[in-house]
Amino acid sequence: MIVRNLFKIKRAFCIRSLRMSSIPTEEPLNAAAEKSQQVDELADVVELGGPPAKKLKGEDEVLTVVEKEVNEAGERLKKKKVALLLSYSGKGYYGMQLNPGFPTIEDELLTALCKAGVIPLNHKENPSKMQFQRAARTDKGVSAAMQVVSLKLWVNVENAIKKVNELLPAQIRMIDFKRTTQSFNCKNSCSHRTYSYFLPTYAFTPVEEMVLQSFRLEDPEKTIAKVNEVLALYKGTHNFHNFTSGKKPDEASSMRYIIDMQCSQPFIQDGLEWAVVTVKGQSFMLHQIRKMIGLMIAIVRGLASMDVISKAWGPAKVDIPKAPGLGLMLEQVHYDSYNKKYGYDGMHEPLIWDEHKEQIEAFKKKHIYSSMIETEKAEKDMMKWMSTLFSHHFDYRINVDLPAEAETAVGRAAHLVKLDDRKKAAALVELNSVAGEDNTDTVASENTNASNVEVPVIPAETAQQSETNKDSSNSEALSEVDTSNKSESNG
Repeated sequence: MIVRNLFKIKRAFCIRSLRMSSIPTEEPLNAAAEKSQQVDELADVVELGGPPAKKLKGEDEVLTVVEKEVNEAGERLKKKKVALLLSYSGKGYYGMQLNPGFPTIEDELLTALCKAGVIPLNHKENPSKMQFQRAARTDKGVSAAMQVVSLKLWVNVENAIKKVNELLPAQIRMIDFKRTTQSFNCKNSCSHRTYSYFLPTYAFTPVEEMVLQSFRLEDPEKTIAKVNEVLALYKGTHNFHNFTSGKKPDEASSMRYIIDMQCSQPFIQDGLEWAVVTVKGQSFMLHQIRKMIGLMIAIVRGLASMDVISKAWGPAKVDIPKAPGLGLMLEQVHYDSYNKKYGYDGMHEPLIWDEHKEQIEAFKKKHIYSSMIETEKAEKDMMKWMSTLFSHHFDYRINVDLPAEAETAVGRAAHLVKLDDRKKAAALVELNSVAGEDNTDTVASENTNASNVEVPVIPAETAQQSETNKDSSNSEALSEVDTSNKSESNG
């Protein structure tokens, strides 16, 4: 009764204020009557303990009306904070995060959640309204077996997971969601993350040998032991500013802790030999894992020494190649600290998803591994990237304002081939000037067609290999110095 009396007083004051205004009385009185009815309805709802209300701005004051949010059974929808687990193949998407004008995983997910009636319609365009956050921002083409996002959604929508999955493409699946604390943030609450990198073993082909898709490791144990010896150097806390972009060596955020990193024994799948590198760390920067893999491959092949890793920890910029994004996958995000504090308090569940292990493994085989294998066999992403390694010098950078490849003779030649006719002459002078050399090792003639840009002299063994590749009828063969085929994922 007290609540109703308060609303009646407010209504009377509203009508009196409108009557005293200088505006003709008929329209304001009608408006006042309409507002009065709204206040009466709200009073009934508040007195009966009804649903929360939303604000509507009136002409003279702010009044509230009931927000009708009910499920199919007529029950009021309950909006709660949750951790949502999803799996996806990143092929064809420009990463996880929303990016207007480009297809992304988040765009697909939020659209499906809206259409399924799990979140309000206006939350898709403004995810901050539901406190949306992702645990890891995967790059272009990168997949995830167990990605987690946190948000507020209506938890009592019937068959919510089924409805959302019916609206998602087959390569994206909503696996489950669990209630969390109101302050839960899937990114900040994450203890550590585990990634894997799925790569063909011909990435380990010695530099003096021809690279073929039919490659098999002659001594698998010896090669994998060498790989793990290199990967072990990444463990611990180091300054990884050389393994990302836009980070300075004196920034605290450049320091990252790698818990473990190792490579599995090789296995045969669909006619190719593969290996999987697994890395677990607290957090990772943009392109960090791909650069760690890229440098490891260069060292194992014999193109660089392990001393390069020691140089990379220092303040100076070092030339480090970035491996393709195709084989990278987010395996799992871990919430050890959160689970220990809240997971067994009787009100919340631990964020452990063991009950979905079989479903997730089946999804990985059908949509992630199969996509990686098919794409590598058809497009040869790794093989094309390997042809660019001769454009790197794996040493201190000469000029950080230019691409690292432009600091080698082969890289400058490849760079010139890609430029249009108007820019080649000027670029040649600039590149050779920056490198501190004259233009005798890389010549661009007045006729600036690609065929007239001469690649500088290279070691006899490599030249012989290149000539053998040209004469070979095997379509799998790739010349390591064919820099005109340079291609790399931007993921």
